[in-house]
Amino acid sequence: MNQPTWHILGFGAIGQILHSGFVEQGQACKVIAKAGQHQGVKHSVTHEGQTKEIPIEWVKPDGTEPITHLVVCTKSYDAIEAMQSVAESLNADSQIIILINGMLDTQDVEAASKGARLFWGLTTEGGYRTSPLDTIHAGTGLTKIGGGDRPYWFDFWVKAHERSEWVEDIEPYRWQKLCINAAINPLTALNACLNGELMHEPLANKTQQLITELSMLLTAKDYTEIADAFPAACREVIQRTAQNQSSMRQDTQNHKKTEVDLILPPLLDLAHEKGVSVPALTQIYRDFKRQFTL
Repeated sequence: MNQPTWHILGFGAIGQILHSGFVEQGQACKVIAKAGQHQGVKHSVTHEGQTKEIPIEWVKPDGTEPITHLVVCTKSYDAIEAMQSVAESLNADSQIIILINGMLDTQDVEAASKGARLFWGLTTEGGYRTSPLDTIHAGTGLTKIGGGDRPYWFDFWVKAHERSEWVEDIEPYRWQKLCINAAINPLTALNACLNGELMHEPLANKTQQLITELSMLLTAKDYTEIADAFPAACREVIQRTAQNQSSMRQDTQNHKKTEVDLILPPLLDLAHEKGVSVPALTQIYRDFKRQFTL
């Protein structure tokens, strides 16, 4: 099989970490430019004290070049519009891998995909940017991708990103990742703290309350195994990304729009639907909306 040409849509910390892995493995990887974006000739990724500089090949989403393998890692609230911006370059043979934090309506995504095959992904890689083209890879995580049978291109993905695995039924893990984001992101933003501080007082008790409630919601979805393992899994992510600044903390510090409305409301709606009491989760959302106006 021919080696895929990757197109990255959304060049934040995760987009830059993914791009770095593909390029280092000699795989073709292009970055889709958006209006007004600084288009430097290279970017840097720093991991465990080692900084690598990676050349960037920018392309414009004008339909002149077909996209065969699109990796969407924008902010969740930008994903649909971003996909629509490259629609002229997509077709029924295109493969789209969506790696975002929030929970989008699948029908909206399908409508923007031009009939392309969709795959959902999630990652616990930790990273944050110190400038538009400089990323600190602060925590090594696991990436899961799925949606049916494993495609040939996943072999190339794993060469570039070894800590990745294929999951045929990805839906339970999408909810698991949503719950991990809900346990970490809003609390770190509200308290302007690093992820690791959630495991220590004065935040440890509140973090544990959130983890307990989120486990109950996963149980209500009949994801029993994932629910039972969730407390340990969530704590592991916090510990592994202890020195990371969550994306939501970065957004609030920079007075940018956050993804909170695509993370907490789906879980609160689920709680209402299933009759599960989630006072800590409810209070976090109220506190967040009170403290941040964006």
